[in-house]
Amino acid sequence: MAKGMRWTIFILLLILLASAGYLLFRPSPEAEKPGLLKRKEAEREVLVIGRVPAENVLRLLRRSQPLIRYLEKELGMRVRFQFAKDYEAMIEGMEKRVYDLVLLGPKSYVEGKERAGYYAILKPIRHGSATYRSMIIVRKDSGINTLNDLKDKSFCFTDKESASGYLYPKVLLLKKGINPDRDFSRVFLTGTHDGVVLNVYHGDFAAGACFDDARKSTFREEPEKLGELKVIARTPPISNEPFAARPDLDKKLVEKVSKAFLKLGQSPEGRRILEALYPGSGLEGYAPAKDSDYDSVREMERLLKE
Repeated sequence: MAKGMRWTIFILLLILLASAGYLLFRPSPEAEKPGLLKRKEAEREVLVIGRVPAENVLRLLRRSQPLIRYLEKELGMRVRFQFAKDYEAMIEGMEKRVYDLVLLGPKSYVEGKERAGYYAILKPIRHGSATYRSMIIVRKDSGINTLNDLKDKSFCFTDKESASGYLYPKVLLLKKGINPDRDFSRVFLTGTHDGVVLNVYHGDFAAGACFDDARKSTFREEPEKLGELKVIARTPPISNEPFAARPDLDKKLVEKVSKAFLKLGQSPEGRRILEALYPGSGLEGYAPAKDSDYDSVREMERLLKE
């Protein structure tokens, strides 16, 4: 047999063997869909917790490490924080089931519950309270002392999906006869609570709305700056921001997560983890939460639409 013919037959045999191997060992159709396979692996091995950062992401991620290590030990699985740029991006991710758990502001929780079905399971306790307030701040040297003094001034909110950074203070202003859409010279959305504090501190805006007390978290390393700002109004209480679970997340896993968070406030080690996460915030632990805790948010939204 000619040498060229032998090489041709040899190559054909290799092709046949390769084809047979592919037919026998080819990946399943699901494995050929990277996104689906990745999500299945995530559900089995990684608990993805989504949140919108209220401050510098790198600083927050660094302080989250003790909590992540604690949760991984308690749950026996990897835990990963995934940040969204704003509340709308977070809710869109919830609709796509990107997150297993989410830490949401009260207003975004209400919308996320309606659009994606995530339900409240936990809420933080700070200074012995399960509620907080929004505040409106100005510089001490601004000459502004009441809400009426804000007319024709510039004002900044955080995000339209924020309860304390937009919804509650806007309703408060409207009840005082001030329409932000008409009575301010300029309105800006900073995207974060520390953005509001910094914009008012630097005089870029005359006033702003943020959670009480975002000044302390913003100026944690520069406490002397706190005295440059003052509070001229506070809103009614708001139920603290909830942790919410994906509606199809395994109920046994939800129960394990809840127990792990509830234990944090019951031991010196757990309290150290909480203090590392939010230094000086007064975070003492977590309590069970339910959907009806956020009915007041729904009422505020109704008032805003009137």
